[in-house]
Amino acid sequence: MNLAYSISPVPIYSNDTDTYDLAGIDLEYSMGSLGLKAEIFLSSENSPIMKDKTGFFIQPTWWIDESVALSYRFDYYDSGHGFGPARENILGITWDPAPSVRLRAAYYRTDVRDQILNSISLSFSVSF
Repeated sequence: MNLAYSISPVPIYSNDTDTYDLAGIDLEYSMGSLGLKAEIFLSSENSPIMKDKTGFFIQPTWWIDESVALSYRFDYYDSGHGFGPARENILGITWDPAPSVRLRAAYYRTDVRDQILNSISLSFSVSF
């Protein structure tokens, strides 16, 4: 488990005076073939333009065997600008056919400002 708190080291917005504070916590836990990741963060924007932000995710994963995993992830993000929060549900499968190769397929259902967006992502990565 990690606890974090930071203060922006330099002004970050266009008027060169606004800063922000950020606090968060993340957790990663595994037991046998089951895993869980979660994170939450809150920002305090010291700005007349930017608004405080809130976000979190939770992601359980089940490793069916050493190379195949099923996961679900729920994301929540509120920019604080009055648009309402964004929510995303992701269902994914990961296959590691070799130690340095990962293939992933995921279905995304995103709810933003009362609109539902559906998408599919196929990806691969190679480490060397």
